[in-house]
This record gives sequence, structure tokens and C-alpha cells, in this order.
Amino acid sequence: MCRFLVKLILFALFAGMIYLVLLLVQGERPKAAVRSNLKYVKGGYGHMYTRCREVRANLSTDILVLGSSHAYRGFDPRIFDREGYRLFNLGSSSQTPLQMQVLLDEHLDALDPDLCLIEVFPNTFQNLGKESALDLASNCPTSLSMAIMALQTKDIVVSNTLAYSWALEQLGWADEFVEPSVNARSKDRYIPGGFVEYGDPGYRKVGGAAPKQWDPAPTQIVAFERCLTSLGAKGAKVVFVFAPVMPSFQPSPNVQAALTSYFSSKGQFYDMSALFLPSDTSLFRDDHHLNALGVERFNEFLITRLKNDGYLLERHLSNTGMQKSEM
Repeated sequence: MCRFLVKLILFALFAGMIYLVLLLVQGERPKAAVRSNLKYVKGGYGHMYTRCREVRANLSTDILVLGSSHAYRGFDPRIFDREGYRLFNLGSSSQTPLQMQVLLDEHLDALDPDLCLIEVFPNTFQNLGKESALDLASNCPTSLSMAIMALQTKDIVVSNTLAYSWALEQLGWADEFVEPSVNARSKDRYIPGGFVEYGDPGYRKVGGAAPKQWDPAPTQIVAFERCLTSLGAKGAKVVFVFAPVMPSFQPSPNVQAALTSYFSSKGQFYDMSALFLPSDTSLFRDDHHLNALGVERFNEFLITRLKNDGYLLERHLSNTGMQKSEM
């Protein structure tokens, strides 16, 4: 029996090595159909590579932002800095609670925020987050937490991409990439603190719509509540924010009621999806993302409300810089 187990283990190790070699060969081939089972995109369009590197250099922050592209394109650390608050935006493209949990596992202790703003776009609770999982697997250092997340997505493309990324790290090939602060194609600019500013602020109508029913995946609810437990254990206050969107992405009455019922049972919920008028296209980049002017107005409104509700204390800036204080 022992000899059989030894042979089985040796075979598994050999098969694993062959698997990784084949992935490395596959990854070096041109981006075509032959790579349909491996989608490793270093850099991508959300600047997650830069964000993951920058967050490791941050010792602590007053405010942590989590969520999808509505987070990293909607909460500008420069606006909060003007008011005296350090903010780090750890949003990622199509981020679901499964990916949020990975990011908290990796960075919560170091960031040690007083307040966490969680952007809650209802669509991101209704799938297992393949797009976001691929973004993290391609652009963030691999970890056990990320491996567990990859298994939870139940998608072979995610597992292959993570394994490929891990192999590159072990070979020392993952450190050769340098991501420009301005995306050559979109002209989007990465702003220190995790924010991404649109290169073209003009409004463009896009397809899609808000879900007619809110039916979150049980796996996502479990992950989300684990995130809240982790934040609570660190003593961080939490506010859920539904960022402004155009009417086509605003929730129907039954979805709005479901969102309000769930998130209000977990903490403070700000539904700002209808903050701006349907005619305010000058504030939007598309039907569910704000442009720079929209972000400015949204953030100013949000900061005022957070102060009024006691989540932020007034800050007085000094020439010697600010020290982190109780909020």
C-alpha cells in the first residue's frame, strides 16, 4: 500500500510538472484560439498590476475602497486628500466578493483602514467573477487565498491562468513587465492611490441594463459576509455605496427593495444610483461610469454625507503633514 502511495505521489508530481511546462509553452504562443483555455493578460485595462504593486508599499490608510470598476473609476483619492483623508482604492474590474476576500486577506492588516467604502453594484453578486478572477491571477502576486478563489470560480481558464502566473513567478519571469501610467490605447491614466481617470471624458451610450431580479449567488454572499467579518475584526467601519448610474442601470423597485433590505441589515447603505438627473450626461463616461466631473461631484457629496453621519471627522491640514487619527 505504501509503495502504491509513493508511486501515486511521484506520478502526480510528474504530471504536475508536465502540466506547467505545457502551460508555459501555450502561454508563449500568439494570442489566438489556441489560448482559449489560458487568458493571461498582464496590465489589462484596469491598471490592476500597478495597483497591486502600489498597495504593498502603503503602510496604512484612513479609507479603503473595494468594488468593481465603479470603485476604481469612481472614488478619487485626490479629492479625499484635499479634505485631509488618505484613501486607497483597491477596486478591480468586475470585482465580486470572492475577489474582494482575496484582496482583504492579502492587504487588510497592512492598510488598517478606519473606514471601508464598499461599492455594491448588484450585477457583481450574481456570478462567480471569472473576469475579475482572471484580472487578479494575471496581475497580482499569487497566493493560497487566490488559489482557493480560483477553485471556487469552478472555471478551468481561471485555474490555468493562475497556474501559469505562479510558474512565471517561480522562474523569475513575472518581474520583467513595466506598466505605463497611461494606457496607450484608451489614454486612461493611473492616479496613485488606485484611481483610474478616463482619457476621453465624453459620454458614450453602452448596452446592458440593471437586473430585473436580484438573485445573488450563495457563494458570493458567504464570501461577502466573510469580508465584513474580517473588517469588523480590524475595527473598521463599513459603508456600502451604490454609485451613480444612468436610468438604464438604476434598479427596479423590487431590486431596490431587495438591495436596501440586505445591505441595511449589514450596515450603512447609501443608494446613490439616482444621485444625478437622467439629463446629466455631461457627468458620465457611459451609462454606468462617471467621468472626471461626475466623480468630483459624487465624491464631494459623499464626503459631506459621511461627515454628517459621523463616519468622517473634520480634518485640518498642516504644513507638517497629517497623522492618522481616530475617525
